[in-house]
Amino acid sequence: MTRFISRALGAVAALTLLAPSANALQHIVQKGSKLFTADGNQWFIKGIAYQLDPYELGTDAGQCTRDAALMQELGANAIRVYHVNPSLDHDACMQAFNDHGIYLFVDLDTFTSTVTQTAPEWTPAQYGAFKFVMDAFQKYDNGNA
Repeated sequence: MTRFISRALGAVAALTLLAPSANALQHIVQKGSKLFTADGNQWFIKGIAYQLDPYELGTDAGQCTRDAALMQELGANAIRVYHVNPSLDHDACMQAFNDHGIYLFVDLDTFTSTVTQTAPEWTPAQYGAFKFVMDAFQKYDNGNA
């Protein structure tokens, strides 16, 4: 849990989001070891892991809308997604989560670009894969890659 919180804080601090749209969620900022909304209220992660498919967040707007509504009903305000295909169009699903007040913490690695604990290394291929995810999700107000 501590590792997840640490990664979440790092993701929030590392990603600069674009200017908010009309119904965008507030930006979350890190101050010390705490998270705050843009208006200064402390923000707490109340989230779950979400992965419709082992390789993908999902691009089915209807499914994402139904799931986001149920998550909101449960009181969740964040989800962690393990793997995404950054070449797919995630606009509809990201909007569904945004509309329900849910931020996403998206892992940068894929099954082929993960850093292994037994033999850690950093390669240009991993950098490229991580950058591809960041570039794909940086446009969303509720995305924290």
